[in-house]
Amino acid sequence: FTDTLDIVKHLTNENITIRQPLFQHLIYPILSEKIEKDNVEAIKTLARLGQHLTSYQGYTKDYKYSFWALLDKGLNLSPDDKELLEVFENKTRNYLNYTLHEIPTGVLYGANGATIEECEELIQEAERYENVCHKLQIDRGEIIQECKYYYPAYRDYLSVFKNYQNFADYLEKVSERKP
Repeated sequence: FTDTLDIVKHLTNENITIRQPLFQHLIYPILSEKIEKDNVEAIKTLARLGQHLTSYQGYTKDYKYSFWALLDKGLNLSPDDKELLEVFENKTRNYLNYTLHEIPTGVLYGANGATIEECEELIQEAERYENVCHKLQIDRGEIIQECKYYYPAYRDYLSVFKNYQNFADYLEKVSERKP
């Protein structure tokens, strides 16, 4: 395992391409075995090799690990691991920004508009993101406030959308009613 970590570190530091046979027959099996034994370093290493993992999965159809599942497992095992928290913060911030980039048209979930249930998931994800930012002592107040405003607003809009032309109309009329 230690040798595999050293090989991966050397190859990535030197910008040497890790070919799929090396990944498939050596790196992945060893990391996978250690991940099953809750080894956080193996989790972080496989997460860092996300591009290789995606290629491997496309070739083998082995979807045992996803990037997010690895990150969740790593944070469950080591909730204060700074590297994992920083990766989570970065990836989640990018995703939250993506979900909001169509405002005032709506909130996205994947490639589609969010459902009421998906808005609930996004609200929870934004809360988790806020907690991680607090742990890292970084200020991401702007995106957090946008999430806290738009996710519940879009959820509420979906339950009464027939009364409005669109989400922008809903936002305008709701803001008019505020004192």
